[in-house]
Amino acid sequence: MATAASALLRRAPFALAAAVPAGLAGCNWLGSESGDGHKFRIDAVDVLPITHLKDQGFTSAGLSNQKSFGYAKFISDDDCVLGDVILKKTTDPVRARAYMRAGPRETLHFDPKDTRAAIVTCGGLCPGLNTVVKNLVEILGTRYGVEKVYGIRGGYRGFTAVGWDAPLELDAAAVGDVHREGGTVLGTSRGGFDAEKIVDWLKAKRVNQLYVVGGDGTHRGAYKLAELCWEKGVNIAVAGVPKTIDND
Repeated sequence: MATAASALLRRAPFALAAAVPAGLAGCNWLGSESGDGHKFRIDAVDVLPITHLKDQGFTSAGLSNQKSFGYAKFISDDDCVLGDVILKKTTDPVRARAYMRAGPRETLHFDPKDTRAAIVTCGGLCPGLNTVVKNLVEILGTRYGVEKVYGIRGGYRGFTAVGWDAPLELDAAAVGDVHREGGTVLGTSRGGFDAEKIVDWLKAKRVNQLYVVGGDGTHRGAYKLAELCWEKGVNIAVAGVPKTIDND
């Protein structure tokens, strides 16, 4: 396997909804003394649920995250972020769409010392990809102390590559200045998705955390990978990092 620092210098040639009731929220429209007739109200919030590995029957390590994020405010599964942030003034109550809030949880599903992660960037290029890669590698390696972090080159097709674009191991030194460069140091492509082969690679390398950076098509693939892992009884967390150059 090629060393990360040298390999990254070579550029690739290619570039369900569940209703969760919430307390009635109301706000007066600014500029109105009484507020009558100039209000918006939210009487329910529909939160898109996320399937946890424990819900699929996988055993959690149940370790405290205090050592890695001792100063942080842990995020609860009860926290959510509204998807509809623009509301029109009305006297009729509305239902709001929301998503579970991302952030550090108090309990870890995986033991960091036995954790191997993989990062892949797919689809079109957009600003910030290298910053995502850099921060994932640094936080996983420095703060959590995971065993290994793999960089998958050239998008989904890179999982099965065996030549110059084969997967490589990443560390903080390899990604130290990548945020100053455009594009993605891992390379990207469209297509090349083979769920069976990808899951076989993840199993062979004992990867239990997969970070997929991409758009809507890439995330449909990520969800298929998660489903296949559940079917095969493979304890792997698949995390999607959304990005787009199409403003969709």
